[in-house]
Amino acid sequence: MILILKNIKIKKLLINIVFIVFINNLLYGQNPLNNNTFLPKPTGNYIVGTKNFYITDSTRFEKFKKRKNKFRRYNVKAWYPSDSTYGKYPEKYLDQYKPVVIADIFKSKGATEDIMVSIMKNNTYSYCNVPVSDKLDKYPVIIFSHGYYFGISELYSAFMENLASNGYIVLSITHPYEQPYAEFSDGTVATLIKKYASLAFLQWSIIEKLQFRKTNTPEKNKKVTINYLRKLKRFDKSLDLWVDDTRNLIDQLENRNIFSFFNNKIDIDNIGISGQSFGGAVAGQCCLVDERIKAGINLDCFQFGDVIDNDFKKPFMLIESEKNVWQKANKYIYSKQSFAFYSITIKNSKHFIFSDVAIFPNITSKERFGLIGNVNGYETISIINEYSLDFFNFTLKNQFSEKLEKQIDNKYIKLIYRTNNESSLKR
Repeated sequence: MILILKNIKIKKLLINIVFIVFINNLLYGQNPLNNNTFLPKPTGNYIVGTKNFYITDSTRFEKFKKRKNKFRRYNVKAWYPSDSTYGKYPEKYLDQYKPVVIADIFKSKGATEDIMVSIMKNNTYSYCNVPVSDKLDKYPVIIFSHGYYFGISELYSAFMENLASNGYIVLSITHPYEQPYAEFSDGTVATLIKKYASLAFLQWSIIEKLQFRKTNTPEKNKKVTINYLRKLKRFDKSLDLWVDDTRNLIDQLENRNIFSFFNNKIDIDNIGISGQSFGGAVAGQCCLVDERIKAGINLDCFQFGDVIDNDFKKPFMLIESEKNVWQKANKYIYSKQSFAFYSITIKNSKHFIFSDVAIFPNITSKERFGLIGNVNGYETISIINEYSLDFFNFTLKNQFSEKLEKQIDNKYIKLIYRTNNESSLKR
């Protein structure tokens, strides 16, 4: 009888404890329901907040006919460090988009609307509009650009959330009309102009077919690379446009009006840049033309622009998939960089390993292999996050990383570190 009473008291006590913990977490901490997700848990100590910003650049007119003679507009999604969820539930994955929109982007890769509906039921680790963290006075900024045609900011949530959880304000730009979907503050929508994008890819395809030289010597590789850069005019125009979007965003950060939400916690003296696919080329070009950017990462893109002829004299990291046709070209293009330069190859991988597509549930092994290659998506994203974070900690937070300066060649990656300037190694 005494034992039964004790058990009843213990059960009531446990129930009360669970209830208190649940309410406390719901109001002040990580939501306990946030376990329905395929995304990897961020490695940092901060809760991740998100907020959308809508920007009009009154210094430029839109070049696309749909808005010709009107000011250029673009959107920014921010991921940032926070201290509490304040009773909010985690955002749903891709909740700002219709499943049919995402399915249409990846239909050539085997995606269907039903698959996207199931993926979009997942949670993220992000909480919309929670206050920015008060733990530090300021946080470094990383500007991110998505890929061309396939790019949507939220398709890189695994990378954005990890950086934000480690104390960065990440600002991801949506470059309208050259990516699938953007909705503006007045409710109007900008969709991909497929004809324009298709012509850009067609130009690339024709140049590749007409390219008869083999790149088996440094001199031949140089000629092929220069030939590519000279003839890909449509991508050059897009590069200039996206670079202008990025530089205008930095102008807006300096003016502070649009980003007053962050309460002057944006550290404009420590700005980094990153991008995937075409966004990676934007990162490299921005490092060259804008002194306000301290360091950059190119995630798997041929480096368009003027980098081939110049040294941007700042740390840079190139992370590429294996056996990519761009690898030899990039080796020549970046050969003049005199500061800390890191070249990482993800072995056995393909282009979409640098996105959440690498870990999408409900897709077949065959489809996954076609998108990311013969790699484990979670392991590879963890490696990319680890090296990206170390690079930005080193360049924007002055945190030394011995790992970055070691030549590595294992079953996962090949890392080559080089510098032609000893001053780039000074902390």
